[in-house]
Amino acid sequence: MLFLATALSAQPTLAEGITVLTNDQLAVFESPTLVFQPLEVPMTVRVNGALASQRGNLTNPYSSRLHWATALVLDPWWSPGQGDLTIEIALQPGKGETPVLGPVRLMSRSDALTGVFWRNFWGPQAISALAWASMVVGLLSLLVYLNGRQLPPPSRRLYLIYFLLNLAFALSYTNNVFTWDLAPTLLVEKLSKIGMYWWLYLALAANVIYLHPQPKQHWLLLGLAVPVIVASVAQVMAPTVAQVGFWHARLGLPVMGLLLVAVLVRSAVLMVSHRDWQSTFLVVLYGIATVATLVDVYSVVVFHYKPYILLAPFTNFLSDLAFLWLLAYEFHRLTVTLEDQVATRTKQLAEANQNLQFFISVLAHDLRNQVHGLARLGKETAEVARATPVSSLVDLMHDTARLTGQQLESLLAWSQVRSGVLLPHFGPVVALDLLTEVASEFQAQAQAGEVQISVVCDPETVVLCDREMTRTLLRNLLANAVQHTPPRGSVRLEAQLEASQVKLLVCDSGTGWVVPSADNLQTKGFGLRIVRALAEVQGFRVEIESAPGKGTDCRLVIQRR
Repeated sequence: MLFLATALSAQPTLAEGITVLTNDQLAVFESPTLVFQPLEVPMTVRVNGALASQRGNLTNPYSSRLHWATALVLDPWWSPGQGDLTIEIALQPGKGETPVLGPVRLMSRSDALTGVFWRNFWGPQAISALAWASMVVGLLSLLVYLNGRQLPPPSRRLYLIYFLLNLAFALSYTNNVFTWDLAPTLLVEKLSKIGMYWWLYLALAANVIYLHPQPKQHWLLLGLAVPVIVASVAQVMAPTVAQVGFWHARLGLPVMGLLLVAVLVRSAVLMVSHRDWQSTFLVVLYGIATVATLVDVYSVVVFHYKPYILLAPFTNFLSDLAFLWLLAYEFHRLTVTLEDQVATRTKQLAEANQNLQFFISVLAHDLRNQVHGLARLGKETAEVARATPVSSLVDLMHDTARLTGQQLESLLAWSQVRSGVLLPHFGPVVALDLLTEVASEFQAQAQAGEVQISVVCDPETVVLCDREMTRTLLRNLLANAVQHTPPRGSVRLEAQLEASQVKLLVCDSGTGWVVPSADNLQTKGFGLRIVRALAEVQGFRVEIESAPGKGTDCRLVIQRR
C-alpha cells in the first residue's frame, strides 16, 4: 500500500549522509517537518551537529527492523529567516547487512502528522490488530475443540486445525505484533519467516486431513514436511538479518511456492469432487488466504516494495469472520437439533407415562377378575364338588389359569413392541391351522358361557406373517368376542382370500358398541391396543364394524406379497 497521499509524493526528499536544507526550501512549509519511513537498521539524525533523533537499537543492530513511520519537527532548530540547516542521517547496519533507507520527505507539520498517522494506522497498527484478532479467534477455536465433546469428531477436529492455522498466521506477523514501540529481536524476525511456511503447510494439512482423507495420505504430508523443516532450520541458523533474508529468498520462497501449488491443486480437486457446502466453503477460505500470503511475500521480492502489505492480514481476518459465522451456524444447528431431540424425548416420555398409567389400570382391572375368579373357585370347590364332577372343576381352573397366562403374554408382547425390542419374523402360515388353534384355546370358556365358536377357512389359504404375533392378536380379538357375546350366541373365525389381500375375521353376535370415528382402537380396553400395536408392527390394517345390539366384525387385512 502506498502510504502517503499522491499530493505529498513530490515534496523534497533527503538521503543518507549530510544534506543542507536552505532557508528558501524551509520557508515554503509552515513548521517544516521531516517524515521518516520504516527502516531495516538503526538510524541517528543530527541537526546542525546536535542529536535530534535516534531510531532502533544501536547496541544490537540485528534487532532494529522498524515497521512504523515517524516525524521530526524542525522548529527547535529553525525559524523563518534563521538560515540553512545541516541534516546528517547515519545508518548503522549490522555485520554483513546492506543498509536501506526509506524515503525521507520534507513537508509541513500538519501534512506530516496526517501522513504518519495514516501510514502507521494502515500499516503496523492494522497488522498488529489483525494478528491479535487472529490469535483471539484461534484461542476461541481451541476452547471449542476442548469443550466440544458433543460435536461430531470431524467437526470438532476442524476447530483444532483452525487454531493451528491462526497460530501460524500470528507467528508469521510477530515482527508487526511486537514492533509498535519496540524493535523485534532477530529470533522474532526468524519466527516471522518460519511462520509463513508452517501456515501454508497447516493449510494443506487441513485440506488433506479434515476435508477429504485418503489412504496413505501421511506419506504426502511427511514428504512435504521435509522442505518446510529444512527451510525453517536454515532460517534459525542464520546469524544476521541479511542471512535470514538470503535463505528466505533462496529456499523459503520456493518452498512456499511448492506448498501453494499443493494447496491450490488440492482445493480445486475438492471443490470438484466434494459436495458438502461447509467443506467447499473452507476450501475457498484456504485458497484465498494462501494466495494472499504469496502475493504479499512475492511483492517484496519482485517489486522490492509492499503495495499489498495488508492483503494477507485482511484476507485472514475476513476468513476469521467467515469462520465465526460458520461456528455460529454450527452452534445454532446444534442447538436446534438438541431442542428437537429434547422435544421428541419429552413427547416420548409423556406418551410412555400415559401408556404406563393405562397399562397399570387395565392390568389391575382385567387381572383382578381372573385372580378373584380363582379365589372364589378354590373356596367353592368343596361345596360344588358334591354336585359337580371334579374333572369339570379342574378343567375350569386350568382354563382360568391359562387365560390369565395368555393375558400376561399379550401385555408383555405389547410392551416389547412399544419399546422396539420385539420385531416381526415373517413366514408362510396356513390360515386354517392358525384359526383352529386360536379357537381351541377358548372352547372351554365358550362352552361355559353357551357360546358357539366356528371356523370357516379354505385349507389352501396361506398368509405371510409372524405366527406368534398374529396368534396373540387374534386371541385378543376372540377373547373380546366371547366375553361380550350372550348365551346361545355365536363367534365366527374366517379367512377370506382376495386378489391382493387376505382378510382374517373375528365376527360375533354380541352386544356390539359404538365405534368412535377418530380412533376406533383407543377407547375399548387394553386388548384393542395390543391388537393395534401387533398389527402396525407387521404392516397390517385392522378394521372394526359394530353397532349396539348387532354384534361386532373385526377384520385383519393382510396384503399378499
